[in-house]
Amino acid sequence: MVTTGSSPDHVTCVTVIYTLASLRRLDDATTLLKRMPAPSSIAWNAVISGYAQQSGSEHEVFGMYKDMMHGTAVRHALDANVFVGSSLINLYAKCGCVGEAMRMFDFSYEKNIVMWNAMLNRLVRNELQE
Repeated sequence: MVTTGSSPDHVTCVTVIYTLASLRRLDDATTLLKRMPAPSSIAWNAVISGYAQQSGSEHEVFGMYKDMMHGTAVRHALDANVFVGSSLINLYAKCGCVGEAMRMFDFSYEKNIVMWNAMLNRLVRNELQE
């Protein structure tokens, strides 16, 4: 599809992604997923479940899930919402991705008590008080 220059429809992309993931060609499935303009949760779940079925891929599973959640929030302009932002901060920090949590906090438009509490709580829990 890529070499011919054609642009497949969404259903075709999801079908190919699912097939690639089933064949454990996860790098190819991920590449196609990332080339989609607006991948659906079905496409994301096909790749995530492919990684989940492969032992030792916990880090990739979390990374894909995190990308899916954050991408969805940004696409729907929910990342500017203080409650969604604080939830993403908690998600990142609970999984040890404090840098991602800090970036989410830094780029938030509104920093109210909910946002500050989420960030400070996660910093303390990850023993990064300074």
